[in-house]
Amino acid sequence: MPKGSATSRLVGPTGHVYAFEPGGNNLPKLAERCSVHIVIFTTIATENHLCADPLFARLSEYATVRFVRYSDSQVNYRQAMEAHYAREDVPYSDHSLAFYYERNCKFALMSCAHYVALAAGRATDAFVSCQVADTLLNDGALTLMAARLAGGVDAVLINCIQIDSEVLRPSLDHTCRRDDGVLQISSDDCARILVEHLPEYNFADSGELPRMRLRICWRVGADGILMHGNHYHPIGLRPKAFAHPLHLTIDPIDSRFIDRSSLEMDRIHLVQDASIVGLSLEDSLPEQLEHGGGPLPIADVALWLWGYWGRLRAVFFRSPLRFGPVSSREEWARVEAAASAVVDAIVDQAARFEESHQVEKSWRL
Repeated sequence: MPKGSATSRLVGPTGHVYAFEPGGNNLPKLAERCSVHIVIFTTIATENHLCADPLFARLSEYATVRFVRYSDSQVNYRQAMEAHYAREDVPYSDHSLAFYYERNCKFALMSCAHYVALAAGRATDAFVSCQVADTLLNDGALTLMAARLAGGVDAVLINCIQIDSEVLRPSLDHTCRRDDGVLQISSDDCARILVEHLPEYNFADSGELPRMRLRICWRVGADGILMHGNHYHPIGLRPKAFAHPLHLTIDPIDSRFIDRSSLEMDRIHLVQDASIVGLSLEDSLPEQLEHGGGPLPIADVALWLWGYWGRLRAVFFRSPLRFGPVSSREEWARVEAAASAVVDAIVDQAARFEESHQVEKSWRL
């Protein structure tokens, strides 16, 4: 499409520069076909830190960069929540009420940034990519996302995968940092990183139970991973095409947004390979583990899935996501068949939870 046309803009609110690093085939290639606007919602201290970085300054060669400042009182919500609600217990939880109110504050700040971007995208018929801090996208991801949105879909969804930052940062600096300071990570690099560094609790046979069951994985040979994900992030959206209003809610632009939107599957591109990969660098992955272990508990995972149940949740969870070479087709077929049986059992149990819940709703408006 010609640069500057109505559908060739990309607006993106983000809190970090990783996703838009000025090198390789991401931002420079995207800027050749799109008028790129990056809006960063953050504090003035972070703004000053970013602007002092020569690498960040290079973003302006390819995009218009703007800041929207959150005040210190808006981002320092944890101390206030602890002071008022730390002694309030929550049934069936080890956390106090302060923990959940802190999450609400965080999501409200994220949602504000995301919905401002969606409103701008709807007004100008722009593509919108809602990024979050410390997330990496593979080389070429932005241009492929824009191509998909220009080619007849209104949403591009990825399963953004959490990786231990203490492990991954040194590895990236050693293997993917160019001489000019830019990180350049290919799709093959992402697949390799997942094979080498994906936390074991993600795998069905690990015996470790994560608190947040965002995916279940199986190894395919020595260099392949099959994944079934519960949580898909809309990495690219065309809000002008939505048939529903964009009212601000506490939910940021995540998988729940898609469930509650007017989008149908024929207008959604669900990424099921390494063509677009999002890696989220996390500092506290050990906290994800629950005590105990053992075989994968079908009913327990189904209960988690049902907690986020929506009209598309089963479709997303059943869709396989493949990383690594597929040269051994027999091995892939064997693992996929075994995984499909597990996933079907989880989805069927979650559907029964939902059916039982609906029966208990005796009230009617």
